[in-house]
Amino acid sequence: MTSPDPTSSAPIVLHAGVQEVAPKSDPFMTACPEDLSPSAMRKLIDQLRLRQCELERQNDALRRIQPKDTGADITAYQQALEDLRIAAAAFEIAQAIVVMNSHFQVLRVNKAFTEITGYQEQAISGHTTALLHSKKEPASTYQNIWRDTARKGMRCWECWLQHQNGEDIFAQGTATAVKNKEGDITHFVVAFHDHTLTHQQEQQRVLHEAAHREALVREVHHRIKNNLQGIRGLLQQFARERPEIAEQIHVVAGHLNGISIIHGLQGGQDHSLVRLCELTSAIAAATSNLWQTGIRVDIPTGWVFRVVAEKEAVSMALVIHELIVNAVKHGGKAHGHVSVSLQQGHSIEGVEVSILNAGFLRNNKDRPTESHHGLQLVESLRPRNGLTVTLAQRGNQVHTLLQVSSPVISLDSQ
Repeated sequence: MTSPDPTSSAPIVLHAGVQEVAPKSDPFMTACPEDLSPSAMRKLIDQLRLRQCELERQNDALRRIQPKDTGADITAYQQALEDLRIAAAAFEIAQAIVVMNSHFQVLRVNKAFTEITGYQEQAISGHTTALLHSKKEPASTYQNIWRDTARKGMRCWECWLQHQNGEDIFAQGTATAVKNKEGDITHFVVAFHDHTLTHQQEQQRVLHEAAHREALVREVHHRIKNNLQGIRGLLQQFARERPEIAEQIHVVAGHLNGISIIHGLQGGQDHSLVRLCELTSAIAAATSNLWQTGIRVDIPTGWVFRVVAEKEAVSMALVIHELIVNAVKHGGKAHGHVSVSLQQGHSIEGVEVSILNAGFLRNNKDRPTESHHGLQLVESLRPRNGLTVTLAQRGNQVHTLLQVSSPVISLDSQ
């Protein structure tokens, strides 16, 4: 190996395309030959040789680095940076995002979360989302969301949440479970929107439609009632013209009247419910007018209203009408009066309707009378559950007892 000229300032070649120029302050390159003794010159040459060997070693190390590997490493690094930038941008979208550990403790929230809930990250970090639970929702709602998320991996949900200031928020979103390679849940990620305004608008729409439908239903009931009463009027006129069949016509007219009463009560302006006491009083009054017989209805002071189930309203009207008419025809008309009373039943919502009329029960099954046909009609019309009808003799009076309970009636919530 030829020794380099210690006085030369030429660059030292490492490998093709790579050069290292010695700095001006390098002590090996600034010494002047004429100032050195022979021994000093030999020492300087030895040091230069060591320096050259070190540079050649570094040059060999650089050659071992493959350009394609360096490019791959740089590309992967740049891709990782790009993914991080995308993730950071996605985290700050308009949708609220909260990241929790496997114990449901909050680790991170985004700006939208703070804007929707009012909670800053430092205020909720380390806590669970129980801070967001609203009193409008049962605790089981939130428990079910987390249970389903853990079991299925993802769950769509909508429920009420509570803002930091105590106001309620109606939110819709998703909850996702994040798992490691072993399948264990390591984190939960929840994303949601504030749908309070949309929910309120939908509620208003539903209420508006319900009010519109209620008005239409009242109008239909009112028209049916008027038509039935018109038919009843025609029957009464026909009964006056044909007195020999007047009693039978009155029975038919009474049935129509009972149904028209139901439609009249259901078409009322204050409510569309049929209360048992009002139904009984209306039928008694109409029957009294039709049969020209006094009927007294006794309802205790402070009576708690019971509502007749909608699907049983018509059958209850026909049953009550048939029993009151039966009492009028078989003793009440002859003696001038029938009494009807309402009393508390055995259950909280239960009611006992008692009908008393002068007369005696007849038991002639071989030759059934008209009263038997009426009772057969009652038996075929009465609801199978929630209504029993019994007749008993009390001295010189017949006592008809209707025991009414759920599901035929219920307490009036209004």
